Amino acid sequence: FFDNGGSALYAAGSSHLRLENSIIRGNAIGIRLEDSVTAELLTNVSDVNRRYGLSAQGSSNITASDNFFRDNEASGVYLAGETRGIYTGNIIDNNVYSGINVEGRAAPDLARNTLRGNGHAGISYLAQSTGTATRNISESNGFHGIVVRNEASPMLEDNVLRNNSGAGLAYYELSSGVATGNTIEGNTQGIIVSDASTPTLNNNIL
Repeated sequence: FFDNGGSALYAAGSSHLRLENSIIRGNAIGIRLEDSVTAELLTNVSDVNRRYGLSAQGSSNITASDNFFRDNEASGVYLAGETRGIYTGNIIDNNVYSGINVEGRAAPDLARNTLRGNGHAGISYLAQSTGTATRNISESNGFHGIVVRNEASPMLEDNVLRNNSGAGLAYYELSSGVATGNTIEGNTQGIIVSDASTPTLNNNIL
């Protein structure tokens, strides 16, 4: 899937799809999933797209494992609406904005992903998003390892947040949630709790 003016792969409605071992490069959006799509994305490369490597919105339910989302001009993965899903073992690096951007009421389960060298944060939680992030590595990003803003309230557990240009973990505005068992090292600051945010922080290593 190369050099399409819009999305390389667009799926909507209640469709079901499996995409495996594909290269998706140089499109406006690599993979765009909307409405109530169910999708499996396995061992693909989505890179050098003009916006996102993957965009999932609506109430889509995605399983994404062992993919590469890199060198995209916005975020590697953009999740919004009320999308759900499981994202495991993906490499998400060198995107202009965040590695994974979670907005709306999205509630993904993010586990064992590597987020490295992204221009903003490794993972950004915005709006009223929730979900879990477990055993991810977020390192050497241009801002925070994980940032939680607005009214977002994720569960963050056993992640490694290191060598980021901002904080390892940052909470702003009315955000909340739980962060437990995370290793936070080598960042400009360890944890930022600002504005009216109310996180619960347990057993983290700083």
